[in-house]
Amino acid sequence: MNFNNIEYANILYQLSVKEWEHLYNTDFRLLKQCGCTNNKNAIYVIDRLNSAKEKEVFSKALAKRWQNPAFLKTWGEEATPAEMQMIQAYERKVGYIKYNEDDCSVEKDKKALRKTQRESLKRIIGNSLGRICESSTNSWCYMFEKNGIVILTDIDIGGSFLSLRYRHYVRAIGEDGKQVIQNPLAENTSFLSLLGLIAETSWEIRDHKDADFRSKMLLALANRFIRSYFDLYSHSTLCKKRTISGN
Repeated sequence: MNFNNIEYANILYQLSVKEWEHLYNTDFRLLKQCGCTNNKNAIYVIDRLNSAKEKEVFSKALAKRWQNPAFLKTWGEEATPAEMQMIQAYERKVGYIKYNEDDCSVEKDKKALRKTQRESLKRIIGNSLGRICESSTNSWCYMFEKNGIVILTDIDIGGSFLSLRYRHYVRAIGEDGKQVIQNPLAENTSFLSLLGLIAETSWEIRDHKDADFRSKMLLALANRFIRSYFDLYSHSTLCKKRTISGN
């Protein structure tokens, strides 16, 4: 575990904490607008917490849940016994919550639904997330580069389940010009995983009419991550080192 790895992990941890602060200061509005079915579990737990302070402690605990304990120990942010209790209670609760699936009917023409969603995404996103560096029928990847850091945003509407998914990959540019993985956590990051809730952020594609809503939500969340990451990175010693060395 090298020093750079720890520093990149700290940036991601700070980003997670800041996102949670924004959420509990806005009554978790953005979280409740996410379309992932599993996201209901987190909202169910949060809504049943008794006070703003309890929600604040809970969110800090979940930010730590996503991190490597060894990284947290390095900068003195280990999860406290109380936070561990909240994490364990959350994990127990989300495993038992069940929902009525009667409202999960999906239009049968998956090919047409995917086409509508694909066209919506490409029209709404444009070049906001960078340039397209890889592309296939149902998945494509944007590359945004700044200050020696690359953020890849991979979007996918393929697979057996009809859903829209995205993930970020954060890489540094090495001296040889190639991308270098700086932290395993930054290799599969999205809004809900960054918050320590679930592994993937996704929206079920059930109809044509909400295609633009899903596209706009994805763009908003991806833009928040890219903007916030570079803001935190610009104030880190990593950025200062690169500026001094000229990389």
